[in-house]
Amino acid sequence: MPTVTRFHGATAARHSADTLLTRLKSLDAGFRTRWLALLVAGALVSMIGPVIFGTATFIRQFRGGGLGIGLEEHSWLYHVGLACLWYLPILFLIEWATRGKLLEDTVEGVSGMGRFVGGRVVAGAAFVEICLWGPRMVTGGVRKQIGLTRHRKADRPLAAAMLAELLNRGDGLPIGEVFAVAQGRGGGDDGAFGDALGYLMFHDLVDVSKTGDRVWVCSDGKRALGIA
Repeated sequence: MPTVTRFHGATAARHSADTLLTRLKSLDAGFRTRWLALLVAGALVSMIGPVIFGTATFIRQFRGGGLGIGLEEHSWLYHVGLACLWYLPILFLIEWATRGKLLEDTVEGVSGMGRFVGGRVVAGAAFVEICLWGPRMVTGGVRKQIGLTRHRKADRPLAAAMLAELLNRGDGLPIGEVFAVAQGRGGGDDGAFGDALGYLMFHDLVDVSKTGDRVWVCSDGKRALGIA
């Protein structure tokens, strides 16, 4: 849950919708760049396992008299590429199935085993966990990119106006008053208002009460916009 900030509008600086719109656009651009960089980095880190296994099979062909797969010698890149074809799908499947808790679940699962067997099982899980760093970064980056894409239809000027009203009024507002702002900006239908509100919540700029009757600005969101 994002940290909530509540302050008095009398002492707070006024914020314009136009200024906030510029900051929202910068936030979108920075968000995409940041998670795209994580995705690329994750793709590179994902190569740890294939490089290890590919190198092992590459060295093995020389130990076997220079004969590799199909009784031919193959390059190091060939072996690494072949390892990618079977190893990477397995890694992504494991990451999807374990939801990032492989090592944690393994440690809990070996609690009844002996120290010798349990230690080796945990060691193997730790190696796989390291290999899962890359797929985890990739899947995280993809999810974030998809999440922002789902909000592409959100009216940014409307979202900026709603955010400005919340910042200038200070304390959390009844959601009906924020909806009134949307009506004043020509976004009075439930769809446009819901899209704009969902977009702000996606970036953790605002949060809504459990009963759904009040909305407020999050302090984490203020810091992201550079107005904390």
